[in-house]
Amino acid sequence: GYRMTLYVTACSCAFILLSTALQLTLDYRRELGSVNQQSELIRSSYLTNLAKSLWDLDKAQIQLQLKGIQSLPDVTHLQLEYKDTNGSLKMSAGQQPSEGHDILRQNFNLIHTTANQQSRPLGRLEVIFDQQALNHRVWQTGLNTLLNQTLLALLIMVVILVLFQRQITRHLETMANYSRRIGSGELESSLQLNRNTPTRPDELDQLASALNEMRLAIQQDILRRDQEQQALRYNRDQLQQMVEQRTESLQQAKEAAEDANNAKSQFLSTMSHEIRTP
Repeated sequence: GYRMTLYVTACSCAFILLSTALQLTLDYRRELGSVNQQSELIRSSYLTNLAKSLWDLDKAQIQLQLKGIQSLPDVTHLQLEYKDTNGSLKMSAGQQPSEGHDILRQNFNLIHTTANQQSRPLGRLEVIFDQQALNHRVWQTGLNTLLNQTLLALLIMVVILVLFQRQITRHLETMANYSRRIGSGELESSLQLNRNTPTRPDELDQLASALNEMRLAIQQDILRRDQEQQALRYNRDQLQQMVEQRTESLQQAKEAAEDANNAKSQFLSTMSHEIRTP
């Protein structure tokens, strides 16, 4: 169970890192897309009015439109440059970014179309977006994603460990203890797993059935060996009885031969005495 948890942990960490990297990439592209959308919004909604205000030299309207552009997300600084035959005009809004600060620059040409459909270039608008804030949001989102996925993976691993212990490991421990009891000679009881009976037999049921069949096979083998040993003892007793009977018969024949030999010797001794004595 712990090894399975380690395997799941390693796979989860790899998956979390890959998914977090993918999420960072997608978030970064989404933020860049948001910046591009803001640039398109400035180009489509502000440039025409700003060029007209420059043509009319309406500084109040120019300031108002610059504030409107500055109110867009991630816009930190605006620089407006206007040049004509009468001189030049520079207007800015927002805070100038410091050195080393990550920024994105977008330049827009200000062109005014007169009533007779003539295009008059008036100047240039520089919009600076705060890329550091964009990166910070991306990294913050990635960190939140990493933490959330890590907590989710830890929760899943704990659930897997509990389920593995509940559904598999404790039954394997029961089978291991039952195998030890079989090895020590306890063959009276069969193995019964303490769990709800599944609708269809699974691998644990197959393993339990195999252990029970092994117990029955061991019992039958022991019974067969006992019967063989009993038959061997019976044959040994019969052979020993036959040997004893044969030995007794030989002893009786030996005694009869000795009696006959003694009788013969006595007869010869008597006859020899009778022959010598008239």
